[in-house]
Amino acid sequence: MNETYWVNLVRKILREAGGERTLITGATLKQSIRAASENETALDSYLKDTGLRFASFLERIDGVEVKKRVGTDMLVGLEGAKWPTISPARAPSHPEFRQDVYEALTRASQARYHYLPSTDEFRPSSGELSDTIAMPLVTLEDLVAQRREFAESVEDSSARQALFVSLDGSVNPLANFQRELNLRGLAENWHRFKFDTLFAKLSEWASANNIAVSPAWHNTAIEHKRDTSQQILTRLVQYMSEQEIRDLNVPFRAVEAFYRDLTK
Repeated sequence: MNETYWVNLVRKILREAGGERTLITGATLKQSIRAASENETALDSYLKDTGLRFASFLERIDGVEVKKRVGTDMLVGLEGAKWPTISPARAPSHPEFRQDVYEALTRASQARYHYLPSTDEFRPSSGELSDTIAMPLVTLEDLVAQRREFAESVEDSSARQALFVSLDGSVNPLANFQRELNLRGLAENWHRFKFDTLFAKLSEWASANNIAVSPAWHNTAIEHKRDTSQQILTRLVQYMSEQEIRDLNVPFRAVEAFYRDLTK
């Protein structure tokens, strides 16, 4: 497979993934190329033989734009493609679990959470406490499976594929999945799906233990909380190129404080 083959395949996949309109992540593009080629290892072999990194190869293709970002995956698209829309972290109102209930349903740990009926609390490990009821053990595999189930429900094929890629072969699949949700504008859809599936899990546990699901365990809606300036800046950096970040003026006071935190 020569360079022409790979160039044509890149352009074809970008068009199919909507890359003429919106930039997509490099990981999504690379995974799609592997899946579309005759051999999943052929792309890696080609890059190794030519001594090129994937980003460098893409930058050589006429009409393909590569936007590198510090600390996260690059974005790729055909000429004129726009940056993905930054979706709000949370919608104005949506259901929320009480914090201890949410942790009991989502925190992966070797120690089970237990419910204390006398105080209406969910705590990690029963310890020496008596009259507690164990919650189902939460594993990383459970959390990834829940996200795969959501990804399968996404109608847009390019978004669906990107979500699957974020979960595959990653040392931090949950963070990668959340980042892809934000890039694709699916954060609120995921929140509703997650709440519904966790509530079903909570209801099943409560029924099995003859416990009534308490309204105090969740709120049907909460007021929107504005992001702090620091949170907004952290998210914004993901959409900036390396040169744009280098052009920012960072006060020495902030650098000094950051260094002190690193050395603690």
